[in-house]
Amino acid sequence: EKRIETVGGYSWPYQIKDDGTAEIWNNGHCAYLGESPVGSLQVPSTLDGHVVSAIGDGALANFAAVTSVSIPFSVTAIGERAFWYCTELESTNLPEGLSTIRPYAFFNCSKLCNIVFPKGLKTIGGFAFSGCAALSEVALPEGVTSIGTSAFDATEWYGKQSSGEVYIGKYLYRYKGAMPEFYRAEIPTDTKLIADGAFSGCENLQTAVIPEGITRLGASTFFGCKTLQTITLPETLKSIGTQVFCQCTKLEEIIIPEKVTLIENGAFAECTDLKRIVMFDGIRQIGTSAAAGTFNSLPFESCHKLDKLVYVGSEESFKKIETDSVTRSVLASVAVFVEPKEYSPEKIATYGSDRPAHPDQTPDSQLAPIMKMIGVDNEYDFMMLIFYVIVGVLVLVIVIAVLVHFIRKKKHKEEAQDDEPQLPKWR
Repeated sequence: EKRIETVGGYSWPYQIKDDGTAEIWNNGHCAYLGESPVGSLQVPSTLDGHVVSAIGDGALANFAAVTSVSIPFSVTAIGERAFWYCTELESTNLPEGLSTIRPYAFFNCSKLCNIVFPKGLKTIGGFAFSGCAALSEVALPEGVTSIGTSAFDATEWYGKQSSGEVYIGKYLYRYKGAMPEFYRAEIPTDTKLIADGAFSGCENLQTAVIPEGITRLGASTFFGCKTLQTITLPETLKSIGTQVFCQCTKLEEIIIPEKVTLIENGAFAECTDLKRIVMFDGIRQIGTSAAAGTFNSLPFESCHKLDKLVYVGSEESFKKIETDSVTRSVLASVAVFVEPKEYSPEKIATYGSDRPAHPDQTPDSQLAPIMKMIGVDNEYDFMMLIFYVIVGVLVLVIVIAVLVHFIRKKKHKEEAQDDEPQLPKWR
């Protein structure tokens, strides 16, 4: 339910959340109706008796004349682009109860210079403070669980950092500058978090060792690390985010730790040399069913050389994994099921040695003649081609049906006009 209330001489659009609290929202231009504020701005703590718990997406964006903002203690979330391009904003408070700062929240607030991050903060979205050129210090509390890509880029603080691995306390923010050839990243054992995109585009990264204690690899952590050959993941890891290893074209083998329950969309897309995967029966979800058909979204898209999945668990538990039909088919075609008590990392190469070759590489595969005829060299690409053909045919059928409908409608209209009696013309 969306409402408007006037407080402090300004009209505030807001909506009531499921918990009965209010969220200030964007009415299509800005949170205020009427004249934009100048100087100091006080965000109301209640609206019509409802406690304000969130500043919504784009709610106060582009207020170019605001120099300071006071946010009430009741606010727990600041939405995407909430203060986007408030170019004169110099100061604001982040309340102690704040837990979430969404992407681009303070993007390009170029005069914002002092921020005290509250102890309860958990999530900082991508580019949240990027472009805050005057921001000279960044000190984050313990307990932060995710830092989005480039959250503090283009700030005075980032400009002062030396080349190499940049840290915010015990949080690895990103690698800055040109990386030496054949680089080995041994992340310190006391590192608590690795930010999204931390090594994205580091084409000279060859080896990476992730320490125990890290539970999450966020979006694009190793995206485009084209010479990455060896990655050691910790036993504490629980999730692998979107496109984490996308375009790691030299990666041949990956052992996914036992506690991992989620592999998100595009996690290993375009790992064109990936041959072997080990995963355990703790996996609950691999990508989403909605991923099929969008660029680099399937978890193992274009992994043409994949010929072995060592699944430590039963075939029944493998079938319960939530994933899209293409990924399920590809993984099932190369799966070798190993009982947990029989698994050993030293035996990975021997598992499935007595099984038939992967269908993509079997000369007498039933699909081989068709694949050869249309110039497709592996079953994965063949299945994707079939998918796109089906989608194309469906779209074509819909277009034709719409055209036929309009043609018939026009014809019926013309016939109706012809059947109307003609009035005599007056002379």
